[in-house]
Amino acid sequence: MLKTIHLTKANVDALPFATGNSYDEYVSAEDKRHRVLVGKKTKKFAVRINVNNKRYCKTIDHFPDMSITAVKQKAAQYIAEVSSDSYIKKRKITVNTYFHQEFSPMSKLTNKDHYNVRSRYKRVDESFGSMELSKVTKPLVEDFLHQLTVDGLKPATVNRYRALISRMFSYAIELGYVEHHPCRNIKKLLENNILTRILSLLEIQALLTALENEPNQVLAESIGLTLFTGMRIGEVISLHTGMLSGDFSTIVLPDTKSGRPHTVYLNERAKSIIKRRVAVVGSGYLFPSTSKGVAHISRPKSAFNRLKQSMADQGALEGHFTLHDLRRTYCSYLLTASNDIRLVQQCMGHSSVSVTERYSHHQTPRIAKASIMAEQALLGMELTND
Repeated sequence: MLKTIHLTKANVDALPFATGNSYDEYVSAEDKRHRVLVGKKTKKFAVRINVNNKRYCKTIDHFPDMSITAVKQKAAQYIAEVSSDSYIKKRKITVNTYFHQEFSPMSKLTNKDHYNVRSRYKRVDESFGSMELSKVTKPLVEDFLHQLTVDGLKPATVNRYRALISRMFSYAIELGYVEHHPCRNIKKLLENNILTRILSLLEIQALLTALENEPNQVLAESIGLTLFTGMRIGEVISLHTGMLSGDFSTIVLPDTKSGRPHTVYLNERAKSIIKRRVAVVGSGYLFPSTSKGVAHISRPKSAFNRLKQSMADQGALEGHFTLHDLRRTYCSYLLTASNDIRLVQQCMGHSSVSVTERYSHHQTPRIAKASIMAEQALLGMELTND
């Protein structure tokens, strides 16, 4: 049976700390819904309430950080909120309704990656979109993430789904829809972020040929600009004439992934693409959408697949690669040409050199050559350039 205590500072201060791993719980003599939880090193105030045969529990604050009077006021506010009709309606909202009414509008305003947020949510919706938000549990989330692994998704991708669900529930707690976070203590999977896929010179030549023969030249030029500037495809498709310098020598990206503006200096191949686009559009987006109500084109997935098929038909496709590998390829060849990683960092707009190192990869023959040079140096031999 729980012990009763009159809620005063002196009485709470006099309570002995718990000796076991669980909290000792005390009930307020004035209001049995008010509780004091005493652990090995901490004491905290809480509220326990039963509404419509459903139990609610909330930690108010730690002792002695809040006065007894303030604790009682905050507890009364929570009890009134939980007992209200609007709170009960909030508790019954489904994951799908919450996502579309609350989370998605917020994400659209604050998340540069909102396109992928909507895309990833489709799998979440299939698994528990029809469930009440408050009934999503940690085991349910763990089973969902495990199934993604079984389906063959890479650890980094699974971690992105975990991050999405975590952000959804953090915001839900902030809005008062739920009290408990189902992602708490779910650890991220160990990722292998060593990326070595860059296009060979043979592949690049085949890609250029495919770009020339691509029937949709608007999409082809967006992909070509990605290759010859190293910009992210999302940055390319949202380019606006207002970002261009008068002589077409630079592009100023006002908002990048690093959170800072970035100036891209254009080579002649990139300039020619920009000039052709400006000649077509005059002003506005360089790659405008033909769909009503859409500002610019979406990611050119279909055209990119046609390009890869063309490369395969030319016998030059050495393996799978993605649109982002064009940025990685540009970065790697730039490092090879300049041999200056800090210069590459500035050109790519990376927040640190460590990011550049992750994107830039020397070709295997160069690494093998470096090993031979190390051997020659260790043996005091004359270094060769063969």
